[in-house]
Amino acid sequence: MNSSILSFEGLSKTITALESRTLFAQASATVASGDRIAFVGPSGQGKSTLLRILALLDEADGGEMILLDKPLQHWEPRAWRKNVCYVSQTPVMLEGTIEDNLKTASRLHQTEFDISYAALASTLVFVAVSMSISIWQKLGLEKDILVGTIRSAVQLLAIGFVLQYVFGTHHPLFILLMLFIMVGVAAWNAAKRGKGLPGIYLRVWIAIAATELVTIGLLLILGIIPFEARYIIPISGMTIGNAMVVASLFLNQMKREAVASNGEVETLLSLGATPRQAIHKLLKRSTRSSMIPTIDGMKTVGLVQLPGMMTGMIVAGASPLEAVRYQILIMFAFASSAALTSILLALMSYRLWFGRLGQFSPMDNSPAAK
Repeated sequence: MNSSILSFEGLSKTITALESRTLFAQASATVASGDRIAFVGPSGQGKSTLLRILALLDEADGGEMILLDKPLQHWEPRAWRKNVCYVSQTPVMLEGTIEDNLKTASRLHQTEFDISYAALASTLVFVAVSMSISIWQKLGLEKDILVGTIRSAVQLLAIGFVLQYVFGTHHPLFILLMLFIMVGVAAWNAAKRGKGLPGIYLRVWIAIAATELVTIGLLLILGIIPFEARYIIPISGMTIGNAMVVASLFLNQMKREAVASNGEVETLLSLGATPRQAIHKLLKRSTRSSMIPTIDGMKTVGLVQLPGMMTGMIVAGASPLEAVRYQILIMFAFASSAALTSILLALMSYRLWFGRLGQFSPMDNSPAAK
């Protein structure tokens, strides 16, 4: 049986703002280790007031409270509040930065504080909110959200340790190995969008690898970044990730175009067009569609959104102007990598949509192929 942590008996509270009104009387409860208790009732019935009384932010008119087997009168208020915390419905920001706010309790009690673990713990609130919305609306996404949360945390922590080792060794082979793995995983993920097309993984891999080689190669040749792991790997990660998204969007759009424009392509083939001539408009539309997010992002950056790299540098204490310069570099690299990836993939993959005799063959699992 769990031991009692907090208990109260006979608590009462009356307010006299406009007219005397009893919020509650003879309220009693016991909170044991591991318990979760909810106070349920209409607005204005004193739920928040009761919680404030338990945290010594308000005073009861009568009753007794016991914490860890010691009555309230045997506790110093500050010591009581260190054990019983009230979280207000209305968020409050103290003076200073977010980091300063997170460090407040440690500063008051002169204890050590680790910003990383506190920040990680606090972000679980967003996961809880998204899962609650899924349950409320019966979306059935709770498992996916939970699995995604765990996987992302494990993957990021793992890569954090790997990068710490790579950054410490300064060996070019480790940099190349990291890039090879990143390109391979990105190609595997994007190629799933083209499932059913023979050889699509190799073509996606070549497109992403070529994009990475050109982008990072130019940055190194022009002296924009030094040949160091802490520059090459993060920038490559963003470039490869962007190329992966573009490749996925291209293949998704091509699948839709192949089904919707089957008659158009076969008509052109019947009139003597080559496979490339027959599918040219589909490739053009798919290429444009795959680049829309990148182009829209360039149009609204700084007005609607502050990108991740820029935000991270500013939060870390870098000058906003320095952060902007790096972000401009990344945005321009994204634009060129998006165009290069989609065009290369279009040129290398269009033949996969045709059979041995040059007949148009949408993917085997598409309605047009059945």
